[in-house]
Amino acid sequence: MVLKIGFNTTKGSLIRSMLFPKPTGFKFYEDSFKYIGFMTFIAFIGFIYSTYNFIQLGIDKSIMVLRALDIITIVVPPALPATLTIGTTFAINRLKNFHSIFCIAPTRVNIGGKLDVICFDKTGTLTEDGLDVLGVHVTKNAHGRKQIIFEELKNEVSELRHRGDESFSKLMNFGFGLTHGNEKTFNSSEELVIGMAVCHSLRLIDDELLGDPLDVKMFEYLNWKLEDHDGMKVYPGDSVLNEAIRIIKEYEFISSLRRMSVMVEKADGTKNIFTKGAPEVMIDICRPETIPLDYEEVLHEYTKRGYRVIALGSKELEEDDGSRDQMEKELQFNGFIIFENKLKESTKPTLEELNQAQIRTIMCTGDNVLTAISVGIESGIISKDIDIYVPRYDPEDNDTNLVWEGYQDNQLKLDSYTLKPYFDNIREEVKEYRIAITGDIFKYILIDLIQQDGRFESLKEKILMKCDIFARMSPDEKHELVEQLQKIDYTVGFVGDGANDCGALKAADVGVSLSEAEASVAAPFTSRIFEIKCILDIIKEGRSSLVTSFSCFKYMSLYLAIQFITVSILYKRGTNLGDFQFLYIDLFLILPLAIFMSWLKPFDKIIIKRPSANLVSAKILIPLVLQIIVILVFQIIIWKLVQFQQWYIKPIPAGDDDVKSSDNTVLFLYTNFQYILIAIVLSRGPPYRQPIYENWPFLLNLIITTLISSLLFKIDENLWLGDFMQLTNMSSTMYSTIIVLSLINLVVMIKGEESWFTQIAAYYKSLLHRRRQSKKRFKNLLIDFEKLEVV
Repeated sequence: MVLKIGFNTTKGSLIRSMLFPKPTGFKFYEDSFKYIGFMTFIAFIGFIYSTYNFIQLGIDKSIMVLRALDIITIVVPPALPATLTIGTTFAINRLKNFHSIFCIAPTRVNIGGKLDVICFDKTGTLTEDGLDVLGVHVTKNAHGRKQIIFEELKNEVSELRHRGDESFSKLMNFGFGLTHGNEKTFNSSEELVIGMAVCHSLRLIDDELLGDPLDVKMFEYLNWKLEDHDGMKVYPGDSVLNEAIRIIKEYEFISSLRRMSVMVEKADGTKNIFTKGAPEVMIDICRPETIPLDYEEVLHEYTKRGYRVIALGSKELEEDDGSRDQMEKELQFNGFIIFENKLKESTKPTLEELNQAQIRTIMCTGDNVLTAISVGIESGIISKDIDIYVPRYDPEDNDTNLVWEGYQDNQLKLDSYTLKPYFDNIREEVKEYRIAITGDIFKYILIDLIQQDGRFESLKEKILMKCDIFARMSPDEKHELVEQLQKIDYTVGFVGDGANDCGALKAADVGVSLSEAEASVAAPFTSRIFEIKCILDIIKEGRSSLVTSFSCFKYMSLYLAIQFITVSILYKRGTNLGDFQFLYIDLFLILPLAIFMSWLKPFDKIIIKRPSANLVSAKILIPLVLQIIVILVFQIIIWKLVQFQQWYIKPIPAGDDDVKSSDNTVLFLYTNFQYILIAIVLSRGPPYRQPIYENWPFLLNLIITTLISSLLFKIDENLWLGDFMQLTNMSSTMYSTIIVLSLINLVVMIKGEESWFTQIAAYYKSLLHRRRQSKKRFKNLLIDFEKLEVV
């Protein structure tokens, strides 16, 4: 149990990042506040105009104040913020009910529709959660020589546990220097077996092994047993407990060291240290004479083929009270443990769909860079037909101390400053290429290079744009990568499954956990189906939700405009809409239409073009203003027409209890249809939502509201319902005129929304912003790379 942590430790900084994440700014939410502020300004102008008009008409002061305040509630309704979240609420429910994806941060749903790049952890995310032991490579001396080499891959533990007629007692006393005939031989089988049996952090709870999945697989491979009574002990399955090896002390895995160790006591009382870790680290803490001649060759072969390699070393302890650094040095190298990790079934199809939608994918893993590249090529993150460059540290080469060489051909080079490829023939065509980088190089560039010389900032940006594989990344480095991508204006998603991904999951704009353990606490989204295809559902629902939020915003804006125009016209004559007319509009028209128009499900395919998140833009505001002008024109037409009728009843300036007039009736009946029309116009389906005919609750609602609005024509003013709704009788010709004008209004609005108004907005944008650069830094960097010239 953890009783206390320090906020300045590695774990503490991770907790800090989870408790106090950097605020995520999203244009849509920022602009919505600007819009409400602008509408408040319009309401203030309407308030002043109405007050002045009522003074001119001589209306009672109490009525004048109430009606002027009415303008404010019409233009800035309290329901506006709630309406904008309807689409998000439906999206969250669909993710939960249909895809088993849970969301604890509703504001991140819309952001999911704007993702530019998605970073994936490898093990457990792109590949299967469990690593299977392919086999082990033990070390031995070459025949007739002292040099150490690897034996052939041993797939079965039985090949390691018994050599000839040796007993388990020899295994306990180590098998160095065994003599066969006149020849003294060396073989590290026993040390490797014991190391695999003890070097882990497993615990036995209710007769079940719990711990890192890699440790579980490694221990199960041996078919040994673990005893957790009166101290941790391990022994072969065919042995007895009094011959067990006791684990005295455990030095936990530290990401910066990339290794863990255990101190053990054998049955004969001798004490030993066993260490396992990354091969790149282990080669530095093992004695050189114990390192096989083909160490790098074997390591390169397996990592290049996508296998995960763990190295193991050990030594006998003379003293057991030294520091960890003292314990973990001058080790005897024992061999490699080879793990195979297969891609999950959904990995390749998911990454292929993301690539088709031009959503960039990045692998961010703690594994070896060659393993990461191999899995990256196999999964489709990197095309197998392009060149891949990997940097190495060389302090003698150039100012950056980095040399960029080809992954398959080290004769291929990149310029260390510009990251442009070198060619002998300047006429040779530049091919597409990508780079892969390790965590220590990434950290070196961020801390050493950039802090020493600011001109290397551009090198960092080029790496962020061209690198698709980040290997040997610690939790802090994963977190830093996400923040660096955000600095060049990427909207970043991160998909991971482990505790080491928590910081990155919290820092990302959209974090998705494929685990119900620690990662789910930090991530806004958690999928119970541990496949990366869940990110496709989040993107689809995010785009649908974002478009729905825009539709609701425009619907509420046009609803407010319709009512504001109606009330302003009536205020001009000193009258108003009746209380029950307001109630009918708000409760029976607007509320059901706003809810059911948000019911549309996301479209099946993710297209390249992303939906806009900018409310305050010409693309949104110009069509909106032109729609308001259309609404105004048609209201004025019907209002003017009714004044030429013989049965016309002129409004009398009075209180809201007596608003009966032809002006009130014709505007109320006509605008009922305008509310329905704008719901139809704004319920666009593809490419982000299903077609409108798939939204049967909305279609049913349209039929019902249209029918009820038409039946209002039949209400007689002399009946109680006519008096209740404060309507006056009109001629059948005027009712027909309302229907005809509504149909014409619908056609104009649809043509305007789909063609006319968008063309005007596009022309305006091209006229004023002809040579304007993108506001997003990564898009400008992408253009710069397209202009790449050979050095």
